[in-house]
Amino acid sequence: DKVLALVQGRIEKLSQINEKISFFGEIPEYSIDLFINKKNKVTVELAKELLPKIYDALNAVENWQNDVLYETLTSLSENLGVKSGAILWCVRIAVSGMSVTPGGATEIMDAIGKEESISRISKSMNM
Repeated sequence: DKVLALVQGRIEKLSQINEKISFFGEIPEYSIDLFINKKNKVTVELAKELLPKIYDALNAVENWQNDVLYETLTSLSENLGVKSGAILWCVRIAVSGMSVTPGGATEIMDAIGKEESISRISKSMNM
């Protein structure tokens, strides 16, 4: 239901559904360069620095819901002195493997659950 709610307003044809949601079932192969985002000033080096801190912060979350996840990540960005957009971008790439997704990073994590989210972030740290 959560996945369908995310894509509902983001597709024009039913044939677009698989393209938009395929990463929910299995993350696609992607390059570390996908973490680069000029708008949020994210470099590969910054992503490699942030991902372990993101992993630790999210691993400690007990109430795995969108609002709690968002609060956790924005608090982390304040503590680290980086834009929240940089943190959220790194999470989006780590959990989806895509730069354009139906829904934001915390919505995706809420939909796929804690275990899968943490697993995907862990794998992205080893790229």
